[in-house]
Amino acid sequence: MTFATMSLKHIAINKTLSFPVIITSFEQQTKPNWSSTQVYGRMDPIFTYQNTVRTFTAILRTPKKGQVVTEAQRDVLVAGGFAWKSIPKAGDAYKCDVAPGDWLNKVADLYKMMYPVYEPVAGNRSTGFMVASPLLTLQLEGVAYNGMGSYSSLGDGLLFVPETFTISNLVDSEKASITVNSAADLRFFANAEGYQITLGGTILHQTSRAGFEVHGNTAYFGQGANFPYNTNSDSIFGDLGAHEEAQAAAEYYVAGLEACRVVDGDAYNVCIDQVTSDYLATLPGAED
Repeated sequence: MTFATMSLKHIAINKTLSFPVIITSFEQQTKPNWSSTQVYGRMDPIFTYQNTVRTFTAILRTPKKGQVVTEAQRDVLVAGGFAWKSIPKAGDAYKCDVAPGDWLNKVADLYKMMYPVYEPVAGNRSTGFMVASPLLTLQLEGVAYNGMGSYSSLGDGLLFVPETFTISNLVDSEKASITVNSAADLRFFANAEGYQITLGGTILHQTSRAGFEVHGNTAYFGQGANFPYNTNSDSIFGDLGAHEEAQAAAEYYVAGLEACRVVDGDAYNVCIDQVTSDYLATLPGAED
């Protein structure tokens, strides 16, 4: 059972909703799309590559009231905004005393994130001009990650177009009961035990081209060595962003050495030392 803090940001209004959830499942699908043409006398069709589309579906739920959690899971709940006293110690573990109703405001705000931004028409609340769509980013610790935090103002969250959004009440069948309000009104009533959230959509690639560039014997991936998970750059492929930064630093170093040539005497050595020191500071491991 994986507890994590979910952060969902509405790009247009620059607001982020964060709260702790339990990850039931997180599925990413990457689909290369091709068009094919049948040609007379050729056994195989001619394929033309079009694009590669990424989609995801996350199934999340809120913890149940009374659910026993570990200390690490308690820490996630507290980091998500719940008070220490709402998760008291229970023997060697902790018990979540956060009631389903305590999640209601967060679930309600989650609904709101699915809507666009309008510019109002003076004196008329029913009409307006739509100025921004509900484009979102999702951060889900250890799962939803795009590796572009160093190069994107949006951070490491997945930039996506929301296409699937469902909220379901979780029901404990053992607590089901019958409520009769009148002889003519017999209805089934079930005690909600929290909420299940299904969220999904198409992931948009940010900042750099999604694909390879080959320089020498190294293949560099445009979205970085940590795409699509944070692997601490443990990859057989290079990081294109880091490669381009290294190239720019080397070109700046050469330009600096050239500039030092017009300086005479001791000032020349000082200039060379400074330019070299600045360049060495940009190299990997320079801060170690």
